[in-house]
Amino acid sequence: MCGYKVGEFVHFLGDTHIYGNHYEQVKEQMKRKPRPFPTMKINPARKNLDDFVFEDFTIENYDPHPPIKGEITAVGGFHEKDRKDFTMKKK
Repeated sequence: MCGYKVGEFVHFLGDTHIYGNHYEQVKEQMKRKPRPFPTMKINPARKNLDDFVFEDFTIENYDPHPPIKGEITAVGGFHEKDRKDFTMKKK
């Protein structure tokens, strides 16, 4: 539609952090083995960007891990005193 060939999607995060009450959830996430990426299909019949609707996009072969739930943190953050309690070491 735009005249570009398919390429890579590169994403950068800003202000990424871990709250002190989410250490266990992060440890669980780090134990997980990545699964194959799903495929996103876009309706090729659409010729105008403004004509797309939700149903024009489908995700195939999506195999997510179960959700990891955590408490909502309204205020807080990473405190240096907590650093000894949390390490990013893989086992």
